[in-house]
Amino acid sequence: MNHDSIKELKIPGRVGSRALYYGLGLAYEGMGRIEASLDALIAASRFIPADADLLYHRGIAKEQLGDLTGAMNDFRTSVQLDPKHGPAHRNIGFILLEQDRLDEGVVELKESIRINPSDWKANLNLGTAYSRIFDNIVKELKQFPMTSPPKPGETDPFASANSNWSRSTTRSTGSRDRSPPIARPPGRIRTHP
Repeated sequence: MNHDSIKELKIPGRVGSRALYYGLGLAYEGMGRIEASLDALIAASRFIPADADLLYHRGIAKEQLGDLTGAMNDFRTSVQLDPKHGPAHRNIGFILLEQDRLDEGVVELKESIRINPSDWKANLNLGTAYSRIFDNIVKELKQFPMTSPPKPGETDPFASANSNWSRSTTRSTGSRDRSPPIARPPGRIRTHP
């Protein structure tokens, strides 16, 4: 059987076994033959109730074919069957990021990383989510007018009177000290003799 005849092969109903179709679906996924992978994984799920891994791989195929709703359903069902299925949490998070539901995506990605801290895809997606959240905050802040820092000799009208930052920067000698006080961690304050 040549490669072209495999391409046109449709998966029959209950002929074969779950293991056969599941393995075939994974093989097609590895070859980048996503439609064939989805057909095989659907056929595998007809034999007995689908498990978390089968639903995860079926969700991947649906996601790659653009069916985000179907993929999300498979990933969520995968997580219901196995709450510790990190890759399913990761893919739920990814889809939520694609839908611009950043806060929900962060929750799923954090759960994936909690389950498997070395999942580089989840870590990368979480970093992307935080970057997008930060960009959104910056866009919101740009809506408000910015004030300029105090000019030499002026005080910051919004700082409290007891703060080092609110004191006038001009000393009686006329010299200017614009440096803020040095913050030291508790317990490490140096005293001079």
